[in-house]
Amino acid sequence: MAVALALWLWAVWQLTDAAVRKATCPVAETGVSRPERWTTLRRWGRAARDGELWSGPAVGEGWSLRRCAERVVRCLWSRGDPEAPTDEHRIFGAAAHAR
Repeated sequence: MAVALALWLWAVWQLTDAAVRKATCPVAETGVSRPERWTTLRRWGRAARDGELWSGPAVGEGWSLRRCAERVVRCLWSRGDPEAPTDEHRIFGAAAHAR
């Protein structure tokens, strides 16, 4: 569920890696090599694109990783509760029931 939320913030809201990490990760520490870049987002983005996290739509060949992640999480979001108070609640809840 946290992965879906992180990808939503990164791909749909276009937040920076640092902002996504701050919003979703309870651990304040980051890697020492590039603290402004959270490489885990790309690993999750690739897994989402490749259908390893949730079943989802096909993505376009040549699309950026962020665009692929956006397509997958928007599809996931569409299966969430339309009465959820926010998009973040909706994506979080949808991920709880996704396969």
